[in-house]
Amino acid sequence: MKGFYNVTTKIKEFLEAHNDINVVTMERLQEGDLNKQTIFPLANIIVGDAVFNDNVITFDITVACMDIEDDTKENKKDQPEPFFGATNKQDILNTMLAVVNALSQSLKKGSLNTDLFQINGIPTASPFEEDFENVLTGWVIDFTVDIPNTEISICP
Repeated sequence: MKGFYNVTTKIKEFLEAHNDINVVTMERLQEGDLNKQTIFPLANIIVGDAVFNDNVITFDITVACMDIEDDTKENKKDQPEPFFGATNKQDILNTMLAVVNALSQSLKKGSLNTDLFQINGIPTASPFEEDFENVLTGWVIDFTVDIPNTEISICP
């Protein structure tokens, strides 16, 4: 069965081709070496449940797109603007939202859809901020993808 490989590889390739992502991983974030500055911005793919419906396999997938918050943002004034703060958090949220939106649109209407990876339902994206070795900020998008289940035949 190649369905799992196919769906994860296609999503990985899409994210790697995006200009705002340096590295794509598929691991629990707590296990990754998040101290390396060179790997960011990073996208991480997590596959949840797989449901078998007749000729379709439905995968629950989560993709987290993130970057390191930099608290050395230079501001032209002596004091940072209260709304934007003294970090690049808003810049990261804006950029990573663009990445998850591009992924969502590709699954709906783009190259991932034409490769028979069809999004099922409406994707949901949520902002996050986590404090690992670095402060990471970004978006997590949850979606369900249907792929054809044509690889297994039922024999009596």
